[in-house]
Amino acid sequence: MKIMMDESSPSSQGETKPIRESRVDPRARVYKRLVLWGILAFSAWVLYQTPCIPTYRSSGSRPLSFERAQRRCPIRLPSTAQNVQYKHFSFLLYFAESVRFEAPVADCLAHIRTVIEDHNARYTSGLRQTPIKWTPITTPPSKVQLGLDVPWFDIHNIQSGIQAGARGTIQPAIWVDAERGVFYYMMTD
Repeated sequence: MKIMMDESSPSSQGETKPIRESRVDPRARVYKRLVLWGILAFSAWVLYQTPCIPTYRSSGSRPLSFERAQRRCPIRLPSTAQNVQYKHFSFLLYFAESVRFEAPVADCLAHIRTVIEDHNARYTSGLRQTPIKWTPITTPPSKVQLGLDVPWFDIHNIQSGIQAGARGTIQPAIWVDAERGVFYYMMTD
């Protein structure tokens, strides 16, 4: 660092004031820029990972075939699934997803285990469901309010079937209509 004397502005005692000329090391400037770009890149990545923008996936207004639905459906589907309908919505910490498909009753009942095992593999021990409990449905369940427009999620029409899972935060709830061969799945936060 050089110290120069400013002779143009004398102080009150007739002396000259020193002026400090700072020289920034070019390597320090490069380092500061790299750190700044790193912070900006990290911030962009964090914003990308945080669902600040609502995400919405839907099967559309018409039911889909197994082949068309299997890629985007929130759960794995049995190969015999037909007339698949699903909706998934997430925003910040809230999400809701629902699925309905038709299949032979035996396949629907076997698929309960698959869905709950997939859930248990995906979430921590506090959110796992073991053992899998089935409850017979003898009276129609009450209509579920999902916060989504899902008129096809008509579990209130089940006269006889099975209910499995739980209705809690990040817990899958499953209903199977044993008369019509319809599988219903719902999970919310």
